[in-house]
Amino acid sequence: MGKSVRKRFAHQIPVEQLHQRLLSLAESEAGSDSSGEGVRFERSGDGYKILGNYSGFSVNGNVTLSEHELSIEIELPMLARMFQGKVEHYIEEQAKTATTLE
Repeated sequence: MGKSVRKRFAHQIPVEQLHQRLLSLAESEAGSDSSGEGVRFERSGDGYKILGNYSGFSVNGNVTLSEHELSIEIELPMLARMFQGKVEHYIEEQAKTATTLE
């Protein structure tokens, strides 16, 4: 069994605009690494499924959007726990980018 990483971020951005920002981040992420590593987002209702690879490990999770909160949950495989700090830092950076008012 793996390790769950859960993060919640408050925001004041209209949900549809936040969807657009997440899709833009996902597109830039998908095009930035040709090694097969990276993160892919698939829309699932009002949220997204996250599918990715990092250092040979599969990373899966969910992103949920509500009127005032962005919630991210990632499931790390047991052997990938050593990357937990990097994964949390990456999530925080991307969430900050998506939820910052311009």
